Amino acid sequence: MHAGDLVEVRGRTAPGKFAPVVYHPEIRVVGKARLPQPHPLLLDDLLTGKHDSQWVKVRGIVRSIEIVQDALHLNVAAGSHRFAVVVTNFDRAQQYTSLIDAEVTIVGVCATKLNDKRQLVGISVFVPGMNQVRVHKSAHDPYDLPVLPTDSLMHFTPEGTSGHRIRVQGVVTVVTHGRFFFLQDCAYRKIHLTLKSARFSAVMRGTV
Repeated sequence: MHAGDLVEVRGRTAPGKFAPVVYHPEIRVVGKARLPQPHPLLLDDLLTGKHDSQWVKVRGIVRSIEIVQDALHLNVAAGSHRFAVVVTNFDRAQQYTSLIDAEVTIVGVCATKLNDKRQLVGISVFVPGMNQVRVHKSAHDPYDLPVLPTDSLMHFTPEGTSGHRIRVQGVVTVVTHGRFFFLQDCAYRKIHLTLKSARFSAVMRGTV
């Protein structure tokens, strides 16, 4: 099956872990149809859970990108929350790192994340292709950003843009390969930062 297929489903309904589901489905493709108009929603609306399995539209800022198994995963921030975007059809030969820190609109299916008590703890959005990810504002070159002193982080500033990346400098003190590295500000030696990154090839202890 593909996005846009019109299908007939037969099966047995069940309450599911969060919302109703169909067990042992028999699915028959009967034709093609236009995708429905997505509901433009805020992330806070999606986090209520009432839009589970619905075709939705949501905006956010891309924080990171990685390929997991056969899907492209985008970590997207909206306000104080984050959510995962899973793109199932994408060009592996193309570089998507230019999307990091870009402001985007995403159209896809909202899926709920649950704990073992069947309580909602987050959402993901499953997207059939990159044509459903639209860039509204491209990202700036990170090395064109001003270097911020670490003691100014998380402080109010009228010039600041919430959710976007920043630039800091310091000395790498510890590297835990594959997960984190620790940075000490050269000017404010009492201030240390813990940074998470998937790109560690050039990061070593003592690097500035």
